[in-house]
Amino acid sequence: MTNALVTGATRFWTTCLLAIKSNGMERRRHAYGFLLAQIRLDESDALLLKLGADRLASSHHAVDVEGTRHVVDGCRKQNVLRLIHISTPSIYFDYRDRGGISESEPLPVKQVIAYAATKLLELRQPGIGEEEVRYVVLSHFHADHPAGLRDFPNARILYKRDAHTAIKDLGLLASVKAGCLPGLLPDDFEERSPLIDETPHAQATWDFPFVMGYDLFGDGSLIAVDLSGHAAGQIGLFLMSATGEYFLCADAVWSSRAYRERRKPHAAAVLIMDDRGQYADTFERLCFLHQQYPQIRIIPSHCKEELLQETGEKES
Repeated sequence: MTNALVTGATRFWTTCLLAIKSNGMERRRHAYGFLLAQIRLDESDALLLKLGADRLASSHHAVDVEGTRHVVDGCRKQNVLRLIHISTPSIYFDYRDRGGISESEPLPVKQVIAYAATKLLELRQPGIGEEEVRYVVLSHFHADHPAGLRDFPNARILYKRDAHTAIKDLGLLASVKAGCLPGLLPDDFEERSPLIDETPHAQATWDFPFVMGYDLFGDGSLIAVDLSGHAAGQIGLFLMSATGEYFLCADAVWSSRAYRERRKPHAAAVLIMDDRGQYADTFERLCFLHQQYPQIRIIPSHCKEELLQETGEKES
């Protein structure tokens, strides 16, 4: 039996809950209009659904912002593995008729109603606001990596000179063939982008596969190393946290199986590869790192296995 908290849209969810009564469910209405239910679900640790609803303007902040904070805190205390948050497209409303809005759509400068304004605060408050992010480390310039940079207007963007030099003067067609979309970069990109090349060098022992690195903040907390091959000037990051040592290897490989089983990339991947020779060298270094330093957890950007391990999910 799984506990489910269903908030808002109570008429709609009352109908849905009654429809699944045959699967086993107890239902009662909370004093504030929330529906509390116990639903029988297969192998689910927890299910939490949060939806918007029409309320008095004076209660928007208390329910949308403070309520969401209580929900998140409660999930953490109860070790809930997955929080499903269903919100509202009202934050994009600007008095125009529009359809097919995606999350990448720019938000209005000012939210037009209190409901939308507090829903936006609700989405932002559990984490860090975009304007609070001070640094973004860009591994390389293939389009799936700088996508979203425009969402961080105050961040300084760190990257290697070679990475940007290789793509900045390409025409539109050449950029697309190289896997890059220049329009993703902020208009003031170069003005707020200190080069990794100009940060202090870090020296490892002679037998480490990545001897030379860049100490990004001068305190040893984040060391960037060259991983060229897949893309010009691609970098990876060594870091240490309370849970262990990590190496974020960007797209040096696309899965953990690649370095464990020495699986080379598919032939199609070569189409956007910058330098096959450099890639082969980087690949060998990564395999050596895995073999000789097993305590370092290697995390490829696109590895489904690592994503599932990080989120505690099981592969279906």
